[in-house]
Amino acid sequence: MTEPHRSGSLGQAHIRRIREKQEGNGDGLWCVAYGDGGEGSEVGEVTGLSHPVMVEYGGIWYVVGYRGGGQYLRKSADGCQTWLRFADGSEERLVASPADEARAGLVKVDTQGRPLVVAVQRAPAIDVYVSVDDGETWVKESEV
Repeated sequence: MTEPHRSGSLGQAHIRRIREKQEGNGDGLWCVAYGDGGEGSEVGEVTGLSHPVMVEYGGIWYVVGYRGGGQYLRKSADGCQTWLRFADGSEERLVASPADEARAGLVKVDTQGRPLVVAVQRAPAIDVYVSVDDGETWVKESEV
């Protein structure tokens, strides 16, 4: 199980963590909400992306996953039941292409500007991309 950065809320339930699906290929993720009684229930599912990773910050769930040679970002404010739209009306944004079919690293930095940082595997290197506008645009900052 992966713990998010902070807890958010969804009605009376508190979104406290995510967990990987255990069915099929296991590449999906569930957003899990926990009510006052401590019982967890799946709120939303991430589909259409393999190897997804997720972090929650300020009530927004940021998801990065792989599809068709690239890494894509989605955002949700309701536990992955629906996806927030970007300025052009789309529900996801291409972060990096080409990219290896692998799990990326995702960080929401809690400093001035609060950038999103994504580390993308592209063998033999790892490319680091940064967005300072909450995922609307991405700049490749470095290659390690």
